[in-house]
Amino acid sequence: MGFVIGLVTSIAGDLKFLVESLRFSHNYNTEECCFKCRATKRVSGVSAYEFLRHAAWLLAQRLHIHYMESDGSSSALAQVPGFHLDMVALDLMHTLHLGVLSIAIGSGFFELLELNYFGGPSSGPWAARFSAQLAKAWDIFQSFLKRNKLRTSQPAFSVARMTLSAKSDPPVWKGKASDNALVCRFLLEQWLIVARRTGDAHHQTIATTLWGYIRIIDIAKEPEMFLSDTRAADLEEARCAALTAHAILAHGAVATGSQLWRTLPKHHFLDHICRPDWPDHTGCKMNPGHGWCFSDEDFIGRLTRISGGRMRIDSLINKYLLRLHLLLYRGSFSAPPL
Repeated sequence: MGFVIGLVTSIAGDLKFLVESLRFSHNYNTEECCFKCRATKRVSGVSAYEFLRHAAWLLAQRLHIHYMESDGSSSALAQVPGFHLDMVALDLMHTLHLGVLSIAIGSGFFELLELNYFGGPSSGPWAARFSAQLAKAWDIFQSFLKRNKLRTSQPAFSVARMTLSAKSDPPVWKGKASDNALVCRFLLEQWLIVARRTGDAHHQTIATTLWGYIRIIDIAKEPEMFLSDTRAADLEEARCAALTAHAILAHGAVATGSQLWRTLPKHHFLDHICRPDWPDHTGCKMNPGHGWCFSDEDFIGRLTRISGGRMRIDSLINKYLLRLHLLLYRGSFSAPPL
């Protein structure tokens, strides 16, 4: 029997894991918020929130040698032979589904509720009015799922799911990654109806940003590892639509003192993900969905369900790895069950 050689080809995960394991001193909590470039949280200069095709941060790449001389010297992961900063991958699922979409869904729902789009009482406490509308929205969502033959584990819509303690709070939607994608698709359908009905530029901008996010997801779900020139152009169109429209909405919200459509470092990281040939421009355009963490998150969930809450997760993983070793080297009869 041969042997198995493990190779590290990329390192991906949520931003907290990357920052802690690779000791990035430039991260979402600092003014220079990106470990891949020198973008800052300022709205001028090398801004992380510039989403134009030729944004200034594209010329401000961080170099591997500088990282290894500073942050990398204290990271055990960076000492793995062959490690390079370019191997650190921003994950689309954590960035878009669990980050950017949480902002977009929360704000998108809030504006529909303000319009009393789903129907309900027009007077009374805001929380009661929103709750009544969200109950109706849930029924419409169920019809949407049935019509499109979709299934989801999404719990019922509620004000709590929008994390609103006060109406002035920033609405942030709480949900699983796959559920968020479906809810965003549902919201897009509603905002297209509103935009066509009113012809209002603001409503059209909301529909545009939601369309862009959904288009990015649809491209990422395609099976090809590398994008054709046509698909790469489609991704660029979706990136531009999603992020520039979001920036317009964010600018308008700030001007009125609203907490809607906030722009966070995750929007900048999504910008990175959707420019797959940056920084070398070799023409190699990897599908941003290739290697995303859906399967890894599912694997951890499966281990948790296997343990039934009776075993520490690290002990379970050690047992799983031992069983995998025995299966590979001694055949299935020697492997104890989990």
